[in-house]
Amino acid sequence: MNRSILSFLIFSFFSFSSIANAEWTGSYKVKHIKAQTNGIYLVLGDFRNQSESVSCKYNTLWMDDVESVNYEARLSVLLTAFTTDIPVNISYYECQGDHIKISSVSMEK
Repeated sequence: MNRSILSFLIFSFFSFSSIANAEWTGSYKVKHIKAQTNGIYLVLGDFRNQSESVSCKYNTLWMDDVESVNYEARLSVLLTAFTTDIPVNISYYECQGDHIKISSVSMEK
């Protein structure tokens, strides 16, 4: 029983630590968006990843978790930002292959 509680606490600590350490792109306009059969490929204006904790080969962003509850909402915000030329701010925690994996998308008017 004690091991279960300890395991839960350790897992919770690391889960919340990764959430607290999200990296953000800053506000950039969507320069290029490409819908592929296996996901969405995205380029933001002059964005250059400065993160030391998330170091991907390219500065391009990738979103492929189509089974995610908010996939369509994130895609909708990205398409709206692209068509209206309003900048977006994207959070990320990790790389997916050589690209930055999109976690959340924020847009302000």
